[in-house]
Amino acid sequence: DYAHLFHPFSQLSLPPNFDKLATIPRLAFVQSQFQNLSQDEFKEALSYYYGLIRQLDHNIGRVLDELDALGLTDDTLVIFSTDHGELAAEMGAYTKGAGSYDALTRIPLIARLPGVLPAGRVVEEPAINIDIFPTLVEATGVPITEQVREAVDGVSLMDLMIEPAAPADWRQEAFHALGSSEDSGGHQFMVRTADAKYTLDEWGGVEEFYDLAADPWETNDLFESPDAGVQAQIADLQGRFHTWWNAEAGHAPHY
Repeated sequence: DYAHLFHPFSQLSLPPNFDKLATIPRLAFVQSQFQNLSQDEFKEALSYYYGLIRQLDHNIGRVLDELDALGLTDDTLVIFSTDHGELAAEMGAYTKGAGSYDALTRIPLIARLPGVLPAGRVVEEPAINIDIFPTLVEATGVPITEQVREAVDGVSLMDLMIEPAAPADWRQEAFHALGSSEDSGGHQFMVRTADAKYTLDEWGGVEEFYDLAADPWETNDLFESPDAGVQAQIADLQGRFHTWWNAEAGHAPHY
């Protein structure tokens, strides 16, 4: 009974950033859809979400067990990921589309290939979901044309997953973009390093900066901080963003 696996839901704790006040219009819009829920109702919804995750985990296990039964485990690369995260009561809301916060952009990426990928290893370097396609191409040896290869922004994760040290030229940040100039809300951008994040949201023209080492729940926006060190970090990430984005014409067309 996965739906009630985490009952009584009163035992659950709400996230530390549950009471965060929105500083960008996107978050304020999503929060407005849940403003009439009580804390008990937030916990009840959270209990069903946890149950759904447990059910999903169980069924992924069934798929892996079947690979074992068919004798295909050693010849099968399994990658588990998602297309976005879930607020899950963080910042007083559920669902997505509320900004570039870690709850929505830091997604799972788990890979298994016995005899090739070291089991149980955790890789700290930033990876992006656009890396999955070139990873599959390299792992399977499927030939692609040079034209296709040049059009791919992602890079294969195979060396990163196999070698004890990351390649010397591996990226130091992850970029995120949502929307286009054709959308009424414009773009939403993010640059994230291991311990800092800069965001730009064209809906409202709001910029944010978070020190993730000190503030992993993203409760304290430091963009307006008078601290010179903080402003230097912001300028650094802004520079990386402008180098990466440059212009919309240099990126894939709006889907």
